Amino acid sequence: MALSIEELRGAELAGLRILVVDDEAETLEIVGLMLRAAGADVVEPSGAGQELDLLSSHDPHVVLSDLQ
Repeated sequence: MALSIEELRGAELAGLRILVVDDEAETLEIVGLMLRAAGADVVEPSGAGQELDLLSSHDPHVVLSDLQ
């Protein structure tokens, strides 16, 4: 069952730093919107190869990535 943005607003992700990594810009945008709506602090790389820099500079609690 998929949750709507409104249902996610009540989730307890406030203060959680999440690094989202995906090669599809649309996926990054959608996942970022959903996590932010739930209160998370979301960081997304703006270009290829920036992931490791963000990992060290933002010290995320969670890294969310697609594996292929």
